[in-house]
Formats: sequence, structure tokens, C-alpha cells
Amino acid sequence: MAGALPSQGFKGFHTSPKLNKLGMRGSNTCELVFEDCEIPGAMFRLMHSSCYTSTILFVEENVMGGVGKGVYVLMTGLDYERLVLSGGPLGIMQAACDIAFEYAHHREQFGTQIGTFQLIQGKMADMYTTMNACRSYLYTVAKAADQGHVSNKDCAGVILYLAEKCTQVCLDAIQILGK
Repeated sequence: MAGALPSQGFKGFHTSPKLNKLGMRGSNTCELVFEDCEIPGAMFRLMHSSCYTSTILFVEENVMGGVGKGVYVLMTGLDYERLVLSGGPLGIMQAACDIAFEYAHHREQFGTQIGTFQLIQGKMADMYTTMNACRSYLYTVAKAADQGHVSNKDCAGVILYLAEKCTQVCLDAIQILGK
């Protein structure tokens, strides 16, 4: 297997209409469709099947990483993708904290700012420490990657951990906002 570099003009290759996504709308996403696709100069053919695309390959023009390296090309980018995408949940946590903390310092209940209530202070402290622990984890893994020490476990772990903690922080923010 190899990674091919198809473009719109290649016979048998086209893209489906852009997907209407719930999140990351700034990143256009569509399905890549290969139907008896011919990649010029690559001397291999992608044969359409009902569920998967199988490949038969040989020459290296329009091929990424060389023949037999397709999975390697795919997997080498996966760790960096996970690392980069981990910034999304961190940014969401920061926004949730900013909005909820500001609200807690201005919203009054029973003649007192809700930010002075022990339960709200506990939620805010948990949100703040969770967010900063996530930031430290992400920055540590990113620094290691910058230095050439990319860890599959850490890159997978950081996006999993940040996504889970982001949900927790946002649920606490919703509680503070009284929704």
C-alpha cells in the first residue's frame, strides 16, 4: 500500500459535496471518492469496492513516502494531528472559565454575588486547576514533540484527557451560569 497524491483532474477521482458539520466549520470536510481511479505516473490503480478501496501499486511519481509506506505516512501525521487538535478543548475550557468567572462576579442572588458562595467557589477552583493541569500536559507533550520525541501514547492521551476534562469544565460553567 502507498499514499497517493490525487488531484481533481485525475480520472476516477472526485470529492463529494462539503459536509455540514457541527464543529470546526472553518475546516472544510468532504469525502474523497475513488472509482477506478488512475494516478498518472504511479502505475497503480485504485479499484472501487463496496466498503473499502483496495490498492495495487508500483512506481513512485505521485506517491507519498514510497510503495509499501502508505500506513506509515498516515500514522506519522496522526500523532501531530492529535496534538494540534488538543488545543481546541483547551481553548474551549479557557473560554468557559472566562465567561463563567466573569458572570459569577457580577450575578447577584440573595443580595450577594454568587462568586462568593462556597459551592460556586469550589466549582471555579476545580475548573481553574483542571484547565491549568490540561495546559501543562499539552505543553509538555508539545515541547517533547518539538524536540523530536513524539510519543503515540502521549499524543493519544493528551487529546483523550483534554476532551474529557473539557466536558467536565463546560458542565461546571453551565451550572455557574444557571442554565
